[in-house]
Amino acid sequence: MLLVAAKPLKAQFYTAGDISTYVNENFFHDSTWCWSMLNVQHLITIQNSFVGDVVQMKDETTGNLLVSETNLTGVSPWNVVMPVNNIDPYINDNWLFNGIAYFTGPPIKLICGPDTIYNITNMFAHPVPDACTYGSVTGMVYADFNNDCIFNGSDIPLQGVLVSANAFMNSPSVGTISSGAYSGTNGSYYNQIQESWLVNFDVFIPSNYQFIFPLSVCNPGTFNFTSLSQTNVDFAMQCSGNLDVRSYVGGPVNARPMMPFLLYPSVSNTGCDTTSGTLTLILDSRVTYNAALSSNPASVVNGDTLIWNYSNLSNLSNGAYWNSFSSGVHLTPDITVNIGDTLCFYTSTTVPASDADITNNNSYSCIPIVNSFDPNMKEVIPAGNGPLGYIPEGTGKLTYKIHFQNTGTAEAYNISIIDTLESDIITGSFRFLSTSHTCSPEWLAPNIVKFNFYNIMLPDSNTNKPQSHGYVQFSVEIDSSLAPGTSIENTAYIYFDFNAPIVTNTAVNTIEIPLGIENVAAFNDLIIYPNPTSGKITISTKNTEVLEVQIFNVMGEIVYYTTLPSGKEIDLSELAKGFYQVKTISRNNEIKINKLLIQ
Repeated sequence: MLLVAAKPLKAQFYTAGDISTYVNENFFHDSTWCWSMLNVQHLITIQNSFVGDVVQMKDETTGNLLVSETNLTGVSPWNVVMPVNNIDPYINDNWLFNGIAYFTGPPIKLICGPDTIYNITNMFAHPVPDACTYGSVTGMVYADFNNDCIFNGSDIPLQGVLVSANAFMNSPSVGTISSGAYSGTNGSYYNQIQESWLVNFDVFIPSNYQFIFPLSVCNPGTFNFTSLSQTNVDFAMQCSGNLDVRSYVGGPVNARPMMPFLLYPSVSNTGCDTTSGTLTLILDSRVTYNAALSSNPASVVNGDTLIWNYSNLSNLSNGAYWNSFSSGVHLTPDITVNIGDTLCFYTSTTVPASDADITNNNSYSCIPIVNSFDPNMKEVIPAGNGPLGYIPEGTGKLTYKIHFQNTGTAEAYNISIIDTLESDIITGSFRFLSTSHTCSPEWLAPNIVKFNFYNIMLPDSNTNKPQSHGYVQFSVEIDSSLAPGTSIENTAYIYFDFNAPIVTNTAVNTIEIPLGIENVAAFNDLIIYPNPTSGKITISTKNTEVLEVQIFNVMGEIVYYTTLPSGKEIDLSELAKGFYQVKTISRNNEIKINKLLIQ
């Protein structure tokens, strides 16, 4: 590897009051891998400094804190080195402009006490010695219907086809360099290849396209060259009779209660021949569908089931490979969904007789629920199930964690937290577990505990967000004789200096009402079929007799109960479409829980 250092185009000095900085640029170019690197440091001097003095580097545009240093020894003058990390440190040689590498980022500012240096440039230009050269490969991709290897007549340009290149280099440090480009709306593609160190290169279309476009005289699949640049490297694709219809459902990475989002069910045909059919989407029961705000709304709505009709679908539709029929479904989650829940959706499509792969006609997608929360909050472990935090009888210990954050505009000198324990808590079982800062707990009454954080000096979130948080954690035991349905609630009051208290959320647990005797040693020979089902299922086992069947909806409510021997059919057609849990109990009190989809 050859690294070549270059001098910066100019030195940069800045000063304001007691603070001054010299911008030091370390520039390198790698002529083997063909990229340049820039490391920028600020050599800062604070003339009159003291213990606890702080210097900060902030993004001038956003105000975000980039880095901060504190004078821990009281040395004066105080010298600090701060790297700049909000610019891209690497520039490839094919991005050069007239032989110059430009490293750019928003301006920054340095702050130390009353002194601030504004608008420090964060844009640097460096000439690149011995820059690598590049060449191009261009051509087009099209469906060659008349098999003459020439784009003419009824031939169709293909959009979105990946054209890849592997360039083989005579440098052992480099070996092979790969690149790729997708064809545009007119079927054309442009692939840039490094010319320095080049021996030869292949231009090719990945083999997965050969299902619909097999290799032929007009489409050999791969072209090999030893020099650049190359033009009119065309792929004349000739259709086979194969097709593969698939459905897919995509959406956001997460969702929030009462916050609308778009879900995207789709169906595609990987084939030149057209096909028609229906696309079905089954919604999670905890969302509300709004047809007026949806793009391409469903043709049929039946409860939680949406149906679309599509026709003449081909991967050549509109000249686009992998062309799809899709919809943007406007959904709003109910207020009942909680952090940690998932919303699940199911799509399916009709299957043509000549479909090459029936395993991709169905698709599932589950979206986790997230939500904002008050940084001054209380959590309990175990959290339990549902809004009331159901926990099993016999749960002996609860662990509480109280989070706090200083969201004011100055540091907090002292913080205290007061927590009143319910009468269902065994007061003598209190155990102080951990804390983020030095803490002195005390009892104000037999069931009231106070946590004192003296001289905590907690910074505000605007000055130092990561350090503005804190917590305290403790555990208690609950009365083992509590009746099912008993609720255990706990709320904390957080005092920042002399401000009014901040009241946390109320952490709730409820002793659940038992559904029967449970033995968690599940029997493994149980089968439920069909699944998904349109209403009827059969539960079958080889060696174990099923005694009870309980079916729960997504809210944990029991919606069906029966007793039956193994092999008996169950009719669930009266239940709404959606996801359920099937709980089976054997005569030996063995338990198994399966998921079930009714569509």
